Order: sequence, then C-alpha cells, then structure tokens
Amino acid sequence: MTTIRVTLQRHSIGKPVLYLSSPVLRSLSLAPGQTLSVRLGQRSALVTVLRHRASASVAVVGAPVWNELLIPHGGPVHLRASGNTLSLGPVVGILTTGRTRWPQQPFGLRSAFFRHLLAVAPEMGCFYYVFTPLDIDWENRRVRASSWRGGQWHTGWAPLPDVVYDRVPNRTAEALKTVQQAKHGLHALAIPIFNPGFFHKWEVHQRLLRFADIRPLLPETVFMPTAEDIARLLRAHSSVYLKPAGGSLGLGIYQFLRHPRMGLLVRFRRGEKNVLYRFSSVAEALRRLGLIPRLPRYIAQQGINLITYQGRPVDFRVHAHKTRTDQWMVVAIGAKMAGPGCITTHLRTGGTLMEAQTALRATFGEQAKHILTRIEQAALRLARALETSFAAPVGELGFDLGVDRAGGVWMFEANAKPGRSVFHHPSMREADRLSRKAILDYALFLARFA
Repeated sequence: MTTIRVTLQRHSIGKPVLYLSSPVLRSLSLAPGQTLSVRLGQRSALVTVLRHRASASVAVVGAPVWNELLIPHGGPVHLRASGNTLSLGPVVGILTTGRTRWPQQPFGLRSAFFRHLLAVAPEMGCFYYVFTPLDIDWENRRVRASSWRGGQWHTGWAPLPDVVYDRVPNRTAEALKTVQQAKHGLHALAIPIFNPGFFHKWEVHQRLLRFADIRPLLPETVFMPTAEDIARLLRAHSSVYLKPAGGSLGLGIYQFLRHPRMGLLVRFRRGEKNVLYRFSSVAEALRRLGLIPRLPRYIAQQGINLITYQGRPVDFRVHAHKTRTDQWMVVAIGAKMAGPGCITTHLRTGGTLMEAQTALRATFGEQAKHILTRIEQAALRLARALETSFAAPVGELGFDLGVDRAGGVWMFEANAKPGRSVFHHPSMREADRLSRKAILDYALFLARFA
C-alpha cells in the first residue's frame, strides 16, 4: 500500500477517466490503460487510468467520476493505491449538533470555532467538513457537509467520511436519539470515531488508579461522599473540593476549608459573585447549602496547596494529541491564574491566562524549566494510561494539572473534548496551529493515509 500527495483537478471530459502524471504513475506502480476502482470516503466509481503530460504530481478526474464521487473541491489531497483500488482523501468529518438556517453561521455561535479548525485543511491535504446526524443520507452514503474555503462557508453534498472527529457539544446532545443512531450507523460502516463521549470524573479516577506510576498524581478522592467522608478528608488535608462528577466548566464546585481560628469555611460561586460562609460543622454546611440530595452525583477531592502568582492560585492546562505515527505528544502547556476570591482558575469565573514559564519562575526560579518538563511527562503518562482503558480511539486530551510548592504534580481533571481557550494567549499561536494540524494528523493515521 503506497500513499502520495497529489494536486486534484477536475476535467470537463465526459468519460470515466483518471489522468495521472508520470511521477504519480511511477510512485504507485500503475500503467496507463488500467481499469481501477477509485474511492472517496464511502463512495466509489470505476475509472480508466490515462497518462497526464504534467511533470508535477497531479490527478485529473473526469466530470462523470467527479460528480459520482461528490468531490467537494480540487487542491492538495492524498492518493493511496492498494490492489485494484485507488483512494483519494482522507475525508474527515466533524460530528456535531445544532445546524442553523443561516448560511454565514451554519452552527450558530460555534461556527467560528469550527471555521478555525477547518482552516488547516489545505496544508494537510484533506477534505474536511462539519456535519450533524440529521445531515446523513445513509442510502446514498453521502452527507450534507459544511466546509470553510476562500473565506466563506460552503454547504453541499459530500461523501460519508473516512474518519469522524466527535465534537458533539455536551452530554445533553450526546444523549439525543439522533446522535446515538448516527454513531451506531457510522460504526456499522467501520468508520472510526475518535474522542467519543464525555468523561465522568470518578470513572476516570478509577481507571487511572490501576496504574502504579499514575497513583502519585491523583488527589485522594471519594465518590458519593457523606458528611463523615468530607470531615475525614478535612482532618487529613487543609481543604476539600466538592465537584459534580459529570460536570464541566467549573460549575457547581464548593471548597471546604479548615481554618485554625474561624473553623469551617465554605467558598463557592453564586451567579456572578464569589461567596464565603462559615459553619459549625460539615453536616450543617451540607444541610444549609442544600447539598445533601446532590451528594450522590458529587465527588469529594483533596485540596492541593497550589503555587501562586501575585497571591492567586495557579494551575495548568495541558493539551495532548496523537500524531500520524500513533504516538502522544504535548502541544501546549498554559497557565491559568484564579480570579480574585475564586476557587477555580476557569476563565468564565475571572481566571487569567498566562505563560507557564512565568508562573513557574515566580515559585521555582531557575528550576522552572525542570518543573515544566515534569508537567509534560506527567501528561504523557496520563494520556497513555487513559487510552489503554478505552475501546474507542482517543486522539486528543486536555488535562488540568496542579503543582504544589514542593514541585509535586497533581491531576485534577481529564477532558475528552478539551476546550481551546488556552490557545487564546498570544504566546500560544504556534501551539494552536500545531494542535489543529495534529487533529488531522491522527485522522490520517486512522484513515490509513499516514
């Protein structure tokens, strides 16, 4: 099986032919006059191979074949030869929900997010589009696809993809019958889907506990905690975080603090404000805050004495990707500083992005680079461990890691569909580009075009 990159062009000739230049014919060990099957995504057509006079690596497709394959556009793509089949592509689809009626914002406010992802397609040699479950025409193996080219959105029919990048936006959408049916249908066609579903904090914790080299990275955690569990954790640690096991974005988190003079303090976010209450006991706090009915859906987790910058706690978002060689790499490590009075570093609650080295130097000085390496190595170990415990392909992970004052690294959360806010910092522009390219790198691997 041989794969090369070619420039794809359309020819107006009304015959089922595929013109290949001499460099392409030599690379793929093909001879003019052969009749082969050519595939694009989940569609195929028969062609007669003819020689093209160009000296560059070009593939020129006759109009009937172009139309049958639903080729979205010309440009750089990969061409793979295997037996009597030539495959163009890969065709990579981003699965989501929420298509709108507005051509310039086909996915509402998330259109800018998808546009940014799609922008790297030309340099990667891929067909890249966004679709929803309602866009799929199973009988004809095609999909109503939206792609970003020439500074605008284009929506039209394209082949069902070779591989799917799952960006269903939330757990509610994930549970929709249409989403579940679409994933079932894609699996039935043996189309790989990577990054499916969402993580449950306790499930991730349990999976990672199986790995001896990972356990030192995990804070002590209790699922469905009782008042006695929280009180025990408080006796062992100076603070405890109460978090929704299936939550995200820092919503619904409470911090329990054991103060030497004031006793038990609880901090949390109420609307747009940070509040601090004092209680006589954990049981009283849970009762008065209305948390007792919700405890079965929460975890209680050991608080870590994080490093600070300008007096505010700092943690780190690490973005890891699989490459076209099926290996993990870290593309970005960004620091997040908590807002004034905030119990988390989330940007939506007043957190601030900053360079990781700047945050680490404030505590560790010349050892900052060494600590940064420890963060990276911890993320790679975590990614490899998590991947082995899931049946579906995992090509991208986000980790929220903390560093204590002794330089110890701790994992607070793993994200199956990590947000990209860390890339908004000016120092992360190149990392952002590498991350977007890495998504397609892994798609190339899964589609066997690497």
